[in-house]
Amino acid sequence: MPSKYKEVKINIKKHLNVFKNYCVTYYYYYYYYYYYYYYYYYYYYYYYYYYFYYYYYYYYYYYYYYFYYYYYYYINVVMLK
Repeated sequence: MPSKYKEVKINIKKHLNVFKNYCVTYYYYYYYYYYYYYYYYYYYYYYYYYYFYYYYYYYYYYYYYYFYYYYYYYINVVMLK
């Protein structure tokens, strides 16, 4: 009887240890996943901001070029007519 009790006690301890390891692994995995997701979100946000800035700069440059072209056309065609 004591032998069986000891065996069951050892098995419970072993299972608890496995469960504890599983919980720690799961926790670390979850933490790692969360960190990765946060990093990915931050990277995406940065990329989006950079793209927006680039688009804005391109638009500004295009507008400036158009304005310059119009001004040049006005000077040559209208003023020197």
